[in-house]
Amino acid sequence: MILTLATTLAILHFFPFKNFEDNISFNATVAPREIVTGAPSTLVIEYRNGTKEVLRKAKLHLKFPDHFLLQTIIMNSKEVSENAMDLDDIAVGGAGEVHVKGVMFGDVNGKQTFGSSLVFVHGTKGDVAGTKNSLYTFSPVHST
Repeated sequence: MILTLATTLAILHFFPFKNFEDNISFNATVAPREIVTGAPSTLVIEYRNGTKEVLRKAKLHLKFPDHFLLQTIIMNSKEVSENAMDLDDIAVGGAGEVHVKGVMFGDVNGKQTFGSSLVFVHGTKGDVAGTKNSLYTFSPVHST
């Protein structure tokens, strides 16, 4: 019995369980690299489906900090007017990016947190709802 428990713990240590959503990646970068409070900047959110299934009926929701003035959102080279975007189906290995341009206000060295939530359906034997949430925190280094 102790040997079985030790074997199970070793397997879980070397091969940890991953949630389905852990295979969906989100990365965010900002340009210019140095964020200035009161000056425009662009947040680029990149996503990639690293699962072995198509993500169906995918929808991306964006949440902005309180001290952020949105100017434009561009997805697939087209301007969109809402912070909720239909991505349709995301193929296995499929990727995309969203450009969010705006002005951050607030304290120098204060934290500004953006959020993204990808809602989708997956499953090969039935529909399973899924969500991938990510937060991105940036800090203005000086003001205009």
